[in-house]
Amino acid sequence: AVVSTQSTGGLILMVVPNVMGMCIFSPKLDNSNNSVRGLEFCKRFTEKFRFHIFEGNLKLGCEKVNPVRRGLGETKEQQMMSLLFAAVKGNMSQLYRYHADGVDFNWADYAGRTAL
Repeated sequence: AVVSTQSTGGLILMVVPNVMGMCIFSPKLDNSNNSVRGLEFCKRFTEKFRFHIFEGNLKLGCEKVNPVRRGLGETKEQQMMSLLFAAVKGNMSQLYRYHADGVDFNWADYAGRTAL
């Protein structure tokens, strides 16, 4: 869930819990004293990335990117090891996240161990 607040001066503070926070400033205001460009940025940002725990789990044409997992330098091997450790620890939230990302649970490490 994305949380945000704004001022009448064109400032928007947007927080994604446990992921990031950002401040958007654009002084052009609409009739309700909302930052026009700031709101447009927030709308496009949430259309591109998924932050909700259940968003994308159904795979119904969801093209949103998970900013926590993809494109942040995690190699296939690192992802596989994280998956195996999550399975060993019983970390269901991380396993659900990997499943929603389409990670193959049949990947095997050097010893042939899989998350299953």
